[in-house]
Amino acid sequence: MRVMTGNLLPKRRSLDDKLRQSLAEASIQDSSIRKALTSLIMVEDGDGNDINERAYKAKLAAMPLLKKVKSEAKSIDRVSEMNFSEIVNALLDSSSLTEKEVEELILYNDLRKRAIRVDEYDFDMNLKEA
Repeated sequence: MRVMTGNLLPKRRSLDDKLRQSLAEASIQDSSIRKALTSLIMVEDGDGNDINERAYKAKLAAMPLLKKVKSEAKSIDRVSEMNFSEIVNALLDSSSLTEKEVEELILYNDLRKRAIRVDEYDFDMNLKEA
C-alpha cells in the first residue's frame, strides 16, 4: 500500500501531547520561538497584522489583571449578565481594582475588540474605524 500511495518514507512516531502542549505554549509567548515563527510577516501601521500584534501585546501586559478580574468577579451578583466593561467598573466601585488597572483593562478590551472584527470594510477595502 505504501508503494501505491507513494509514501516510501519510514514511519515516524507522532509527537506526544506534552510536547505539543509545550510547543503551543512557547509559540504564544513573546519569545524567540514566536519571533522566529513570525519573522517573515511584514507589519505595517494599521494593517491586520499590526492590529493583532498590538492586541496580543496588550493581552500579555494585562494577563495578571485578567486573572485578578476572574477571581474577584465571583463576588459580583449576576456577573453572567454583565459584559466585560460592566464587570471592570463594578470591581472599581468595590475597590477591587484601581483606576490605573481599569484603564489598562479597558485599553486591552478595546484592542481585543478591534482585533476580532471581521467584514467591516468600506468600498475601497479600508478597515472602518470603530
